[in-house]
Amino acid sequence: MTMKISKSSFQFLKELKANNDRDWFNAHKDQYMMAKDEFDAFINALIAEISKFDPSIAHFTAKDCVFRIYRDVRFSKDKSPYKTHFGAHITSAPKKSEIHTRAG
Repeated sequence: MTMKISKSSFQFLKELKANNDRDWFNAHKDQYMMAKDEFDAFINALIAEISKFDPSIAHFTAKDCVFRIYRDVRFSKDKSPYKTHFGAHITSAPKKSEIHTRAG
């Protein structure tokens, strides 16, 4: 696997941590989209590599596995609207609706 995540993506996340508000995020939406696309490509490459020895995950794509950037702040004392990281959950569940029923 040769897909890498660039320094600019990590820089965006670092800046998001320092400026975690809606106005800043909307002004830097193009940077977010570039970082997200890069992370999605990384996850797709990772799924392809893992599926070589575990074919049960071959039917998933990054769209099925990557978490959204928006935080649920309803019951949180920290009202920061955005996560400051990217994350994904790759599992062998047969359907997207069952991903939380298996370890990943």
